[in-house]
Amino acid sequence: MPGNPSAPAYEPEVWNDKTTPEQRAAFIKDNRQLLVTILAVKDYAPSPADDLTRFRYDSKLSQNPDYQALQAVVGFLEEDERLGGDNETLAKKYGLKSDQIPELRAKMQGMGEAFGYQAYSNCYTYAMNDRDGLTSKHKNLEGDEPGTRGGTSSENTDVNWDKIRANNARDYEAYKKALMQGIVDDGATAGGMDAEAKEGYYRVAVYAKKSPEGSPSSVPNFDMHFVRENRDGGWSHKPGSMPVTDKDSNGVPITDPKTADVGGYDFLGYVQVPEGGLDVGRRYEPVSKPGSIRLEEQRKTAPASAYGAFPDLAGMASQMPGPGASVPTEAAAIPEANTEKRRIIQHKQPALLP
Repeated sequence: MPGNPSAPAYEPEVWNDKTTPEQRAAFIKDNRQLLVTILAVKDYAPSPADDLTRFRYDSKLSQNPDYQALQAVVGFLEEDERLGGDNETLAKKYGLKSDQIPELRAKMQGMGEAFGYQAYSNCYTYAMNDRDGLTSKHKNLEGDEPGTRGGTSSENTDVNWDKIRANNARDYEAYKKALMQGIVDDGATAGGMDAEAKEGYYRVAVYAKKSPEGSPSSVPNFDMHFVRENRDGGWSHKPGSMPVTDKDSNGVPITDPKTADVGGYDFLGYVQVPEGGLDVGRRYEPVSKPGSIRLEEQRKTAPASAYGAFPDLAGMASQMPGPGASVPTEAAAIPEANTEKRRIIQHKQPALLP
């Protein structure tokens, strides 16, 4: 089949988790106390963590081992980067001896590389070829959403509000329109239903579907999916947090996105993506790909976290108190009338590792 030199190579090994369930279980068993320590300090920052906090995070590790282990690995790597590899400061922070840090660093780096990017990407992240590093302050556990970076529907948010409103209103046509507009806002070009290969660009097929009638209220009314063109002429995709594959839902190689069965989705058309892909997701992520939209002025006024990056709303939401507790500062800052924003920021939960 003819290829497109402007399309990304099909390299599932650089996206997919390289660990097995047995390896992850052994890693957690052998390093449980270290992982608990890192998790506790990462979220609450007592140095070292007190016994009650350690107990709480030991329970979390038992309840959701793969996800919490990944959080610990990345948490250490981020802190190590932030502190410039200062062994003394890291040792004090985690209640260890400074000569223990090099071994801990090597262990966490090795496991971090093995985990790969699978948990930090979804179908859209993959389609846009936006593979952020494990220590990138702009990565998003769960992957990226169309319109987050380039959207103008709301100020300083990490979501596409037009798409959310359409979903909540059960308006499928509005959802599809907001989905396509979000992709274009992020820097892609609409290609129509029969886009041909174009020099300097690669094609991405866009899909949407309705959830089955009678689905629980926690299930979104609509969903999206993307399949990208490979350099060799084939097509590939990443179903949510699952591994990258060039097969459809029936295990058949994808040769025509318009007719491929990728899970009951409706084909909406193609977009053309600049060679190399696009920076998507976090609104204030620095440009790393030539074709990405530049938001220099907006980034100057971006709210900063303790680490200098845009706040991790998904991470904050996962730590917020349950029903009956006071509204956290981040949500309280949103006008009372805008109940939709308050609800989503308080209740958005991170996805689990497969």
